[in-house]
Parts: sequence; structure tokens; C-alpha cells
Amino acid sequence: MKSFEKTVDASRKEPDAAHPRVKIAVLDTGLDLSHRDIIKAKEQGRLKFRDFVDDTDTIKDDDGHGTHCTSLALKYAPNAEIFAGRVFRKSEADTDSCDILTKAIRYATDVWKVDIISLSLGFTDDDDDDDDDTLHFLRDEIWRASGNKILIFASAANNTSNETRPIRFPASMKEVICIFSSNSYGRPSDFNPDPKYDRPNLTFPGEQIEGAWPSNFSNEKTFEKKGATYKLQSGTSCSTPIAAAVAAGVLEFAWQERIPAVRRLNQLKHCTGMMQIFIRRMVDDYKVGDNSYYYVKPWKLISTSRRKNYISMRISDALDHIDG
Repeated sequence: MKSFEKTVDASRKEPDAAHPRVKIAVLDTGLDLSHRDIIKAKEQGRLKFRDFVDDTDTIKDDDGHGTHCTSLALKYAPNAEIFAGRVFRKSEADTDSCDILTKAIRYATDVWKVDIISLSLGFTDDDDDDDDDTLHFLRDEIWRASGNKILIFASAANNTSNETRPIRFPASMKEVICIFSSNSYGRPSDFNPDPKYDRPNLTFPGEQIEGAWPSNFSNEKTFEKKGATYKLQSGTSCSTPIAAAVAAGVLEFAWQERIPAVRRLNQLKHCTGMMQIFIRRMVDDYKVGDNSYYYVKPWKLISTSRRKNYISMRISDALDHIDG
């Protein structure tokens, strides 16, 4: 990841790199504004937030999950602008969570105008429940966001392999990039749900991931570093903001004006386009229809050891494989 981050960062520092930051929305349990890492991002002018639970322009985190996930987006997408939205009171959904999330996605689309939405959350997708209007409204809002060229990433689930529908909604939607977890060596995590046959099953690091944690929720599992509280967490929830950050790095690199320019650039803002970059340029030996997990390695495409014009051509060639 370090080589990937350095190449993208160097790209932003080029003389022609006068373009807006990539915008990522992290919709979760909120944010601890008193944490050192969060204060730093706010001072840098690359952090905005809103509480959709209490409908206010401030934010809090009564759980810790949102602070952890947002800090990962800040860390692994160091040039991106992060928009944190509080949509859950706790990491478990409430009866009104679907409705709140629907409103938050609409806000991220229409007001924040983000490029990427990261959802480290999931709902049981019971297609037999025709009376669940809130789930239908949420699905419609995700369709609309996708149609507005917003990349949506969602966590697959944890420890659900014995369930009828192990992959949670909205990760189960074809308009959403479903994210699984691996350890630091690329081995799929034991808590992953079973992979699917009808789509690539992509893994990103999701075991023992260090992230910011609210100090008022410190316990025997948290630790202090330079006066701030951190925690090691595992789950597809951790993998998802990292995946979103990698996509942000690809967008940032591709948006630079260079020779040769990236062809079909607008396809990168579609789920199918970014998936082509992942499976054709960042994994080993992808096979169509294979239900294996594939560990995404960003440095296979974007690395300080490769010329930038070569990287541009590799991105273009991958996008040329999209039908239509």
C-alpha cells in the first residue's frame, strides 16, 4: 500500500494536478471529534460531517465503529475529502436505521456530491417481505446514487455462512461493490460469508486493523499512542473503507491531465468500470465465473517503480473490456 500511496500523492503534486479532491462519504455510527487524528483532518480542511440520526450539523459517536472506519478512509486516502455521516446510534441497526440511511445517501448524492460511498453495515435482505417499504426505498436510493456515477462499497458480512442469504444488503446488490476480508498476507478471513459465482469476490485487509477509537470507550482492548486512543478491529467492516480508499486513489491518478489520457474515463465512476480495474490490474489470475476470493493488490497497477504513462495505458486497456 505504501508504494500505491506514494505514487498517487506524487501525482497530485505534479504541476497540472489542479483538480478537486475525490470525495468519500463514510456512513456509520458517527465520529469522535475530539480524537487527535480527526482534529488533524478537520484542520487540513478535508473533513465534513453531519448527524442524520439527530438531524444536526455536528456529530458524535456513541459506539466507536464509525470513528474507526472513518479513520481508515482518512489514513488510506490521504488526499481525499471525507464526509462522515452518523446513521446508526450503535453498530446494530434500529427500527428507523433504513430510513435514516436512505436520507443520508440522498444527502451524500445531492448535497455533498460525493464520488464514493463506504457502507460498513448491512441488513437482512428478505425478498419475501413485500411489506418492508423502508428497504425498497433504500434500494431505490442506491440505484439513484449509482446512476449518478457514485461508487458504492459495502461490507459483505461476518459469520453468516450458515444463513440463507449470507451476504447482507446492500452488498448483495449488483450496483454495489461487495467487499470481503483477508489477513495481511491475502488469506481470506474465516469470518467471510461464502463467495458468490455471479460476481468477483474481492478481499481487502480486514484483520487486526488499527484505527482511531473514542477515548470515552477505552477498555482492555484499546491502547494509547501519543495521547490518543486506538483499537485493533477485524471484519469486512474494516475492509470496506480501505477498498473505498483504493478506488479513490485510482480516480485521483486517472483524473490527472497527462499523455496518454485515460480512455473512457467516465467508466471509472461506474461499478463495472472500477471492478475491471480491480480484477484485471490488481489481482492474480482472475477467472470469470470462479467463486474464489481474490486479494486486491493496488501496487500491481500503481507503483513508484512504474512510469505514469504506462499506468494510464493499463487503466485504459482494462476499461476497454467493458461491453457497450
